[in-house]
Parts: sequence; structure tokens; C-alpha cells
Amino acid sequence: PIAPLIAETGGQNAMIVDSSALAEQVVADTLVSAFDSAGQRCSALRLLYVQDDIADRLLPMLAGAMAELRIGDPALLATDVGP
Repeated sequence: PIAPLIAETGGQNAMIVDSSALAEQVVADTLVSAFDSAGQRCSALRLLYVQDDIADRLLPMLAGAMAELRIGDPALLATDVGP
């Protein structure tokens, strides 16, 4: 059973991913939470815990998506992550 959890994490915000998660959704949500605002929000994702059963599939997908992010001047529309 899933138990709801609310925790004060002192800015060390985590995502816990188990084998029932949709890998594509996890990748999309991770990119938005960790990299939008260049990680400068207090609610930005800092820790990603992935169940072993899904890690072999998820982590290469996440690494590939991260490799596609464009780092640069945040004033440019082509930039995904700026300083």
C-alpha cells in the first residue's frame, strides 16, 4: 500500500521511484524539477532514489535526456539551462 508522506527536507528534495513508475514520466518530471530555474528554487529536485528493478532502464534514459539539454544564456529561447 502507498502511504502519503509530507516531510520537511530542508531543501534536500527527493523523488522516490519504484518499479510501478512510468520511466518516461519520471525522466520528464526529473528534468523539470531539477533543471528548470537552473536548480535555484528551494523546491528543486536534489536527490533521486530509484528502485533497482527500474534503474537499468531509467538511468540511461535520464542520462540521454540530460545530454540533450542546452546550457547557455537564459535570455535565448534555445537555452534549456542557464546560469
